[in-house]
Amino acid sequence: MQHREAGIDWLERNGVTVSADSLIVTNGVAHGIWTAMASITEPGDVVATEALVGTSITINASILKVRLRGLAIDQNGIIPESFEEACGHENIKVLCITPCYSAPTVSLMDEARRERIAEIARRHDVAIIEDDVFGPLIPRRPKPMWWFAPERTYYATSFTKCVIPLYGQDFLQARSRQYLV
Repeated sequence: MQHREAGIDWLERNGVTVSADSLIVTNGVAHGIWTAMASITEPGDVVATEALVGTSITINASILKVRLRGLAIDQNGIIPESFEEACGHENIKVLCITPCYSAPTVSLMDEARRERIAEIARRHDVAIIEDDVFGPLIPRRPKPMWWFAPERTYYATSFTKCVIPLYGQDFLQARSRQYLV
């Protein structure tokens, strides 16, 4: 319980309000993203991501047998119109997004764009998996995606990446444990 209490405190410092029953202690953000993806997708589902995405997402997609749909990006991350268009043409189940320092572009999405993407996800009933591993390192950071759509967002972040980079103690906020494997 001690790790979970520390995680609750860490997430609240980063603008995410959680309860103990919705917090999962993970062995790295990639593990948290895997847990969320495995819990809410089925083989054949479509997962939207930034057009340039890290290898952990592609590996997860391969193992889970889901299809990735790359979305157009600019210097601020995913272009909302690209997400809207994809939702109109395909049955997007999940949006995996890294709004703070997405690799390899290192883009930082502003709050207005985050809110717009959250509205699109809500309108099309798309779950959001937010990889916010670097968000806590940003002074005066934008609100996380979770802030704009908490009812559909799985928020993965790291304590150790910021404090002790070689030690993997991270957290996943899920809507409820009932949604997780």
